[in-house]
Amino acid sequence: MHRTPNPKIAGSNPVSGLFNCAANYIKSDVYLKIRGIGMPHNFHLHFDFFDLRKELNQIYTSIVFRNLGYAMAGVFVPIFLLKNGYTLNQVIIYFMMYALATSFLAVVAAYSSSKIGLKHTTSIGLFSLMSSFLMLYSFDKYTYPLLLIAVAIASGVVFYWVPINAYFAKVSDGKKRGEQTSYLVAIAKGSGVVGPIFGAYIITLYSFKLLFVLVFLLLLGAYIPLLKKEDYKAKFKFDFKSIFSKKELSFLDFFIFQAMIIGTISFIFPIYVYLFVEDIVAIGGISSFFGASLVLLSLLIGKISDTFDKSTVVRMGGLVLLFAFLLLMFNTSIYYFYGVSFLMGIGFVLVSIPLFSKYCNYIKNKNKLEFMTYREICFGIGYAFTTIMFTVVPVVGFNLLFASSMLCASLLMIMKL
Repeated sequence: MHRTPNPKIAGSNPVSGLFNCAANYIKSDVYLKIRGIGMPHNFHLHFDFFDLRKELNQIYTSIVFRNLGYAMAGVFVPIFLLKNGYTLNQVIIYFMMYALATSFLAVVAAYSSSKIGLKHTTSIGLFSLMSSFLMLYSFDKYTYPLLLIAVAIASGVVFYWVPINAYFAKVSDGKKRGEQTSYLVAIAKGSGVVGPIFGAYIITLYSFKLLFVLVFLLLLGAYIPLLKKEDYKAKFKFDFKSIFSKKELSFLDFFIFQAMIIGTISFIFPIYVYLFVEDIVAIGGISSFFGASLVLLSLLIGKISDTFDKSTVVRMGGLVLLFAFLLLMFNTSIYYFYGVSFLMGIGFVLVSIPLFSKYCNYIKNKNKLEFMTYREICFGIGYAFTTIMFTVVPVVGFNLLFASSMLCASLLMIMKL
């Protein structure tokens, strides 16, 4: 008995209906026989990404819009500040304020998630991020304190990712968590692949102002998928005795080292490239190249992390990152940065996917919000350590920062999950 495509797909979303019609037709035996290929018994095609009735798809779709928007401008915020007369030391202070705000606001975001729901808290994060870009848009008329901008962006990050990560841990499948985490990483990073290069060309050909308007609209689009389905209020009781227990302290070093590496890659590296070449398009291209390497490897590593020992995969990532940071000390040209960014992308994926999958498995039957809050606090501490190292850059240069990142990568290699 052959399956035939059914044009009447349930649901009111026309995009969902179109994609499901196409999926049903592609999966039908008739189509496959026309194409001359058989239909394996366990063959499944996942063409239901736009089916917003599924909770994981709501997360994925929101992340696409949010990360595309943030990727277009996020990497250029420090450069925007430098171009508007701020010194490198002032930009370092901005990052320090961002790091401290991240740790403090993590607890607030968790309490909010328990009181008004995960999706409502995620919406607060989106609107906080939108407000930060509105402030940057009007920067020529109003000089906002750096503290206000840092807190707004930190709120946008923490109030989005704390509930989204907790929500993902709730609705994802434990048996396929590595694979689903790889989808999360691939979509989160993949949606931002074209963002930096688009943002760079918009800045170069038009202005920062137009860029901030487009980012605002994309962030608004990230809010729409969250309107589907009911909200979920997670239980949250922040107990320092529990959260700093021996078991959960075993994650502390992983979180801090990972955050220090992220801080170097996402904040320090773009500034370093800008000071080296003073070319915004080059920064956008390198950031997009980094994102592309993440996407190419994420799905593969997700499969591997479900099959092989996660500690082994993390060690491989630590080794690649160590080599990438070592190469940064011997930069020779802009093309050199492209190669290093690709290596950093490989190392980042090898470290991030198995670690996040491990976290989600650990908290499946635990208080998800409490653990994700603990994670964000530790990330803030890691960012702060990176900033402290950054303060010596005007005196001794960037190599000390890269050396500290090499140390973090080395420590990840000798640790066991």
